[in-house]
Amino acid sequence: GGGGGGGGICRHCGGCLEVGGPYWTGATCDAAFVAAALAKAELAGAAAYSSLPLLQPLLRALAAEAAVKTVGGGAAASLLALPLPAACRALRCTLVPPATLVRALEGCGVGAAPCHWDPCTLKAADARRVWPVLCEWAKLHPLQQGEASALLGRLQRRSSGGEPGRIHFDGVSTLQQQKRRRREGLPARVAA
Repeated sequence: GGGGGGGGICRHCGGCLEVGGPYWTGATCDAAFVAAALAKAELAGAAAYSSLPLLQPLLRALAAEAAVKTVGGGAAASLLALPLPAACRALRCTLVPPATLVRALEGCGVGAAPCHWDPCTLKAADARRVWPVLCEWAKLHPLQQGEASALLGRLQRRSSGGEPGRIHFDGVSTLQQQKRRRREGLPARVAA
């Protein structure tokens, strides 16, 4: 990687590195503030806050993240976000339900909660103890042959760019496409 402020070339795929990781930012929010905001919003009700149906789930998710404890029982200073779909694809297993993984981790003494921005991304207090639990899930719930073939087929169709038999990973996401175009000195967007 490039180090410092990002940049550089990935030694695995040759892609342009914009940010390194893992990246811990500390606490997502002030737990007392989130609790007070949630209590005030629920007390006032939807008549006072038209955005309450959107605000409540966000505040509850932030409160759950703030409540995650370390193995020793103290508040977690920072949490590592783990996207479960990507982890399960890497392990070639069925997607572990986030609530199931949270309960399994709690049984191992590891605090975890779904992220406020994505319920299929988990924030855990001790990332080193999450992977062994995921590996155990993978042993018990591997993708069946048909599921694995179907998943690979969907990924190939999505990323083939119209050329059968050729996979273009930079065509999978708009962000990757923009990075590739920037590296090649082309405009970031192409008119439709």
